Amino acid sequence: MPRTNLIYITHLQQLATNAIEKQFIKAGIPKKYWRIVKNLPVLITACIQSARESKIDFAKLLISEGPDAHNYQFWKEIFPLLYGDPVEQVAERENVYETLAKLELSDA
Repeated sequence: MPRTNLIYITHLQQLATNAIEKQFIKAGIPKKYWRIVKNLPVLITACIQSARESKIDFAKLLISEGPDAHNYQFWKEIFPLLYGDPVEQVAERENVYETLAKLELSDA
């Protein structure tokens, strides 16, 4: 992950951990998301630890649910921060890898 993203994530974690009600209101964050934002550091840490193992499967799952699905809407904005690329790009990259692997098998 690029250094700039790590600095941004660290700053985001600090902001989320220390956020108070007044800041959520000022930022226009609906109350239903406050708990999620406060727990963002735990979420980010967990995702970063398993990012290399799970990003392709996770991207494919989100894409399979469709752009109107709640999970897709929630994750599409933070996916690039956690994994370095947009969800669509990661899923498409995997499709290219699968196609190349099939071509190699058919040539053998």
